[in-house]
Amino acid sequence: MKNIAKYENGKEYKMKIGNSEVTFILENFSDKVVERFNQALADEVIKEMEREERTA
Repeated sequence: MKNIAKYENGKEYKMKIGNSEVTFILENFSDKVVERFNQALADEVIKEMEREERTA
């Protein structure tokens, strides 16, 4: 799962995209926005795990 964001603290996530590392800082967003981000991230983790499982 090399491109999936990893939780750093409170509302900060880091993700490697290509050769760049991107940091998402969600501290100024409402809890609803953070919840949606977390759900989208969880969905991507599940998709990546399923891809890895199929290729294993």
